[in-house]
Amino acid sequence: SLRAVKRMQSGTRRRAIMRLAAMRRSALKTLQRFSRGMLARVVARCARQQRAATRLQTAFRRSYHAQRYARKRQAAVVVQTQSRRRRATRIVREKLEQERLRQTHQGQLKEARERLQAEANAKMELQEEKRKLEQQLAMAVKPEALEEQLQLQRSEHSKELERL
Repeated sequence: SLRAVKRMQSGTRRRAIMRLAAMRRSALKTLQRFSRGMLARVVARCARQQRAATRLQTAFRRSYHAQRYARKRQAAVVVQTQSRRRRATRIVREKLEQERLRQTHQGQLKEARERLQAEANAKMELQEEKRKLEQQLAMAVKPEALEEQLQLQRSEHSKELERL
């Protein structure tokens, strides 16, 4: 019966050791479960932070580049506006200068025409007066002048009729 006692003691020890091992395994699984859960939460938090950081960087870069593009576009609009304004101003100046020159030339031409017309009228009046004086002189000197004067008047009369 010593053997039986030893078997009982051995079985009791074995059960105790197995219980202890099962408790250790359970504790170990609990520790592993908690550590894995904690690790998963840390990884998830890092992933969320990474996504949030990426979104922030994306939003910042988008905003920065949109502002930069808007400034460049506005600068281009300003440069184009100034260029168009300078060109339009130059064209208007040229047109005004051309108009001024045209009006100046027209005024000068009009004055010259009026002056030439006045001179031509004065010349015709002087020629007419000269002709009449020559006729009077011719009549005073010669009695045949009457006949010449009559001939002259007839020729003038026929010329006028031809003009009409």
